[in-house]
Amino acid sequence: ELLIRVSPSSNANTAKNTLLKAMVASEDIERLGMTGLPAEAGLFISLLEKTELYRRVGRKWKYVVPGTDDIDPAELAPLWSATDDFLRKNAQRVVTLGEIFDVWRDPPFGIKDGVHAVLGLAYALSRRDHLAYYRQHVFQPLWTDYDADLLINDPKDIQVRWLEIPAAGRKLLDGVRDVLIELEGADAVASTSPLDVARALVASFDALEPWTRRTSRLDAEVLPIRDILRHASDPNTLLFDELPKLFLGEDSTSDGKRIREVIARIGAAVRVLKGRYQGMLDELLVLMLHELDMDGVADAADVLRDRAENVKKISGDFDLDAFVLRLAQPLGDKVDIESIASLAAHKPAKDWTDADLDRARVEIVAFAQRFIRLEALAIVNGRKPKRHAMAVVVGMGDRKDTRSHEFAVSDHDAQAVREVIATVEQAM
Repeated sequence: ELLIRVSPSSNANTAKNTLLKAMVASEDIERLGMTGLPAEAGLFISLLEKTELYRRVGRKWKYVVPGTDDIDPAELAPLWSATDDFLRKNAQRVVTLGEIFDVWRDPPFGIKDGVHAVLGLAYALSRRDHLAYYRQHVFQPLWTDYDADLLINDPKDIQVRWLEIPAAGRKLLDGVRDVLIELEGADAVASTSPLDVARALVASFDALEPWTRRTSRLDAEVLPIRDILRHASDPNTLLFDELPKLFLGEDSTSDGKRIREVIARIGAAVRVLKGRYQGMLDELLVLMLHELDMDGVADAADVLRDRAENVKKISGDFDLDAFVLRLAQPLGDKVDIESIASLAAHKPAKDWTDADLDRARVEIVAFAQRFIRLEALAIVNGRKPKRHAMAVVVGMGDRKDTRSHEFAVSDHDAQAVREVIATVEQAM
């Protein structure tokens, strides 16, 4: 009664909006996580619970197509079936939810506008194995609470498309699903349905760091896959057209051996993409440790922290002091190289480009060299010097000319130097 009026009240619309957001945010929870009897709970009971559109199946709570297991207390199966037929007839294009609601208004259904949004979302969520979802004509891997607002304000902003998956395509999807479960865990793919696999693949890309999504510093085979995922607008085209053709050309999904080849290459590319950002940070860390004379030091983070604490706030250089403070942080076994790189690039990590990282490499080397010089001058401020300047002078027989070389020795190398000195003294 709250929603079937011509003009539902503001309280009814607020309750409907709250219910729609709970439908996408709290699926797989009994009563969508609602307790007590607020207005939205009343709508849930009337529209989803009593109709058995949302119920426990096995161990999970989920949205169910009416008539499944011969359960359809509200006799909604004909509505679902007519909607399926309408989408099949228009499978060559995306269809707005507004068009679906037009079908629902007409005979023989006559569904009132007030309940369109809730039933429409329930239909879409129950048919995820066949429906690709779009927001303003851009494919989306998941429904969000933002879609609840769009659904109420203008259902034309939400589109769906019916997909039929051929047998060869299902083999491809099964292989991609196995790859995603291996990399992301068993919960990475919501179900074995083809569209859930497609959504999970796009979601895996969306979870990559911004730099990985835009860098050109990827292997020649990985770059085009990354770009296809970045511009993915249709899961059907993505998985059964663009990715297979990238490797194998036309009609590439009909042969089992060729399908396995596509799966292997997609899996390899996804692994590279997921590890590329950390690999880039590790490269920066190795560069910095080398410049700070920390190659091969087992407890490098602790040694650096001790060295940094000794020279904190004595340089008078804001950038160098910021670098020292980052080295002095209690960061456990690993230096927070992302923070240091952001300082060197003068940009947060989310905005990095390849050029920013080039600049960061140069600045990290410069910071390290200035840091070492600062350590040698620490005694000026009454600090214990962490590096010691030494010189070796060699005279050759009765020749008057000499050869000399200056170098610095850090604290953690001092014992090794003393042992060398002792060996030389014993040999003289």
